[in-house]
Amino acid sequence: MLETPEDQSSTTSGCLDCYLNFVRNMPKNSPSSLRLHKLTDRERDVIIILARGLSNKEIAKELELAESTVKIHIHGILRKLRLTSRLQAAVFVVKYGLDRVLSSQTSNK
Repeated sequence: MLETPEDQSSTTSGCLDCYLNFVRNMPKNSPSSLRLHKLTDRERDVIIILARGLSNKEIAKELELAESTVKIHIHGILRKLRLTSRLQAAVFVVKYGLDRVLSSQTSNK
C-alpha cells in the first residue's frame, strides 16, 4: 500500500529522530565516531540529511533553519572531516554504516 506524502513525512521524521539519537550516542572510541565527534550535533543532523540527497533548501526546511545556515554547517562539516564535496560527505555516512540504522528503522515500520 502506498503512503500519502503526510504518512511518509511522519515516518521519515520518526526514523530520522531515532537515527540522529543513535549518531549522537555513538561510542567515542569507534573508528567512525572519532571523526563524527568533531562535528556539532547540528552538523551531524545536516550530514545525515545531506546523505539522503536533499538540497540545501530542503535540509533547511526539514531542520527549520535558514538556507544560509545550512551552507555554513556544510562548510564546517567538509572542513572538519577533511572532505571536498557533498558527495564525499554522503559517502562518509554510508561508508561507516551510519545509514543502516535509518533504513532498518524504515523497514520495521
